Amino acid sequence: MKLKLTDSQKIEDNRIVERIWNLDCITPPIPKNLEDIDGYGDDESKFTRTTIPAFMMERRYKKDEKGNDLPIVDWTDLQKEWAMKEFQKIYYDGHWCFIRGHLTWLPPWVYFGLNYWFPASETATGHLEYRDRQRRILTYMWNVFQHQKELGVIYLKGRRDGATMWMHLMAFWFVSRASDQFVGLSASDLRLSEENFDEFLADPIKRLPDWLLPI
Repeated sequence: MKLKLTDSQKIEDNRIVERIWNLDCITPPIPKNLEDIDGYGDDESKFTRTTIPAFMMERRYKKDEKGNDLPIVDWTDLQKEWAMKEFQKIYYDGHWCFIRGHLTWLPPWVYFGLNYWFPASETATGHLEYRDRQRRILTYMWNVFQHQKELGVIYLKGRRDGATMWMHLMAFWFVSRASDQFVGLSASDLRLSEENFDEFLADPIKRLPDWLLPI
């Protein structure tokens, strides 16, 4: 199958190289079996969210000496296996899919946000919507984070870019991926900072499934 590419993309060393601003951004290696990727063969395909299986909703809490539930879930081997595959996508691998016939790689931040982050103001369902501009911005940032020596990215944002929401999501991502992590968030004044914290960080964390909450 010949892959459809945009004018800013090419394939090198079995990776999609996409020119975003001043950087050639690279994906992980293209999977061998494209037929297993969501949206294969459909030129109208859209991003499809991961379906959380019913068994991931089942909880068995450990007990203390008196038989009371402890705040620690005793996961089954099947639950652990499924969760570890999701962790791999959320924190390391990202996610491959076809969007409008184009093979597309979503960086871990994008995959996590579209599937599990629910700021109530975004949509009627609470889910974030896929926007290719956001994918490009976060792909650029991911490449700087993974492959460059720079310590950060500053860019001139447009209105309704979702930058505030993604900044708070990334703050959670960084502090939850390892111990002793610290992040800082800023806003134009204290009132806005508190509102953003509640809407874009505290509330979405409350909506995360148990297995995504840091212990």
